[in-house]
Amino acid sequence: MKHFNLDSEPKITSGFTTPEHYFEQFSEKLLQRIPKEEPKVISFWAKHKSWMYATAAIITVSLSIPLMNVWNSTSDEVQTAELENYLTYQSTLTDDQIIEHLDVSDLNNIDIESNVTNEEIEAILMENTDIEYQLIN
Repeated sequence: MKHFNLDSEPKITSGFTTPEHYFEQFSEKLLQRIPKEEPKVISFWAKHKSWMYATAAIITVSLSIPLMNVWNSTSDEVQTAELENYLTYQSTLTDDQIIEHLDVSDLNNIDIESNVTNEEIEAILMENTDIEYQLIN
């Protein structure tokens, strides 16, 4: 193979030339060709609007269910307490009239707690001889 030295051999010109001051004016010409209009900006909220509405609905429902349960339970308790207070302090109904209006299911729902022992009952019956007469009539 023949020895080839790049420094000593005559060089071939490529035939391609650049215009004068081409690279100095290149960036200015490129910026003139780019359109000046601004790109359309889509905000995060507009893009995910349906997810935001769904999240708001879930939060609303999850907060309203416990509040409705609390409101319903307290309103029933208040009505029961008001009714008991009215019957106790304001009503002219006697115990016999109240008993006439109670059903069997109402009597079964009444929770009676008695702390009286049999010995105490016997002592009361021995002291009051008229109790037998009152129970019969």
